[in-house]
Amino acid sequence: MPDIETKAEQLSPFAFTLFVKNLYSDFGDRYYAKNPSQKIDPATFALTDADYADFKSLVLDRKIDYRSPSRAALESLRKKLAEEQLAEGCKAALQQVEGVLNEDIESLLERYRTECERLICSDVVLRYCYGDGLI
Repeated sequence: MPDIETKAEQLSPFAFTLFVKNLYSDFGDRYYAKNPSQKIDPATFALTDADYADFKSLVLDRKIDYRSPSRAALESLRKKLAEEQLAEGCKAALQQVEGVLNEDIESLLERYRTECERLICSDVVLRYCYGDGLI
């Protein structure tokens, strides 16, 4: 049993999608290429607003396709309601839920900014501070 028990970290589905599409890594490569001689302290490194704006541009330029688990569940619910001939009676409620779930990538980048910044910073620190140990 460990001395200190920690909770497993869970990424949001959106942050995980960006990870799987290598967007944090690609941004880390770009950041390092633009600032190769920068000295950073891994304990205090943080992105500027301009850095995060560059990351947002990278993500938006890639035109990623993202469908949240909630959106997928809503689509599944619509199909079930149609099968059970209940869709018409639930139309207004479903439209209201759809309005809440209707988010574009740019708004998701703002909603999950803290999580994305943490993952970007980890990637940038890897490039600057651990390069000698990588093969």
